[in-house]
Amino acid sequence: LLYQAHERYELDLARSIIIGDSWRDIAAGKTAGIYKTVFIRRDASPSQIGNREDEEKMHAKGIIPDYIITDLTQARNILDEVSQGAQ
Repeated sequence: LLYQAHERYELDLARSIIIGDSWRDIAAGKTAGIYKTVFIRRDASPSQIGNREDEEKMHAKGIIPDYIITDLTQARNILDEVSQGAQ
């Protein structure tokens, strides 16, 4: 999907950010050459146990996100930081 977005919308993957809650999201971003990857660590409630498993798989596979956040509102700080660094 990232490559499709690149082709269809002329998305510059090297200047893009991916935010995801799955190891597959982060792996896809790394493979596609996304500039920054952000993993959302959700609270460990019974309905969200898979997120912890994803984090463990990610580390076992050597996939390291650029940022780990616990709340999507924290993404704004990352976006601000990255956009300031790009200027």
